[in-house]
Amino acid sequence: MLSPWMVGRIGTAADSDSFRQNVNQPDLADCAAHGIDYQPCVLTGDLQERQRAHGDFMWRQLYNMVGLGAQGIYISMFDEFNEANQIANTAETAADVPAGSGIYALDEDGTSCSADYYLRLTGDGCRMLKGQITLTPQLPTPVRV
Repeated sequence: MLSPWMVGRIGTAADSDSFRQNVNQPDLADCAAHGIDYQPCVLTGDLQERQRAHGDFMWRQLYNMVGLGAQGIYISMFDEFNEANQIANTAETAADVPAGSGIYALDEDGTSCSADYYLRLTGDGCRMLKGQITLTPQLPTPVRV
């Protein structure tokens, strides 16, 4: 199996489009030609680097990988606690983060999201991968329930 590491390789939704064209698409074709499974990696985006863009960053990657025909996707850097990936709720607002910690909350880009937003976004990505919802570049997940 080939699973390219994505951390630090893209930082915006536009970077995802370029990576799809220049890395994922050729990798997937090469894997198919040689009978190798391909599992692309999708990132939620680093809050500290302000990459998440209330889901646009992650969704564009999901859209690109499902559009390429990926059969499985690895979600990386979901929410880190000391370099350990956790699927967990995230602080919604700066008020939920210890003062002076230097940690950003989900509202850092000006859009208020529920603490489980990225869990729900991942669920919609899974449904799109399985063909249960239409392949769409538009975020289907409301930021609040």
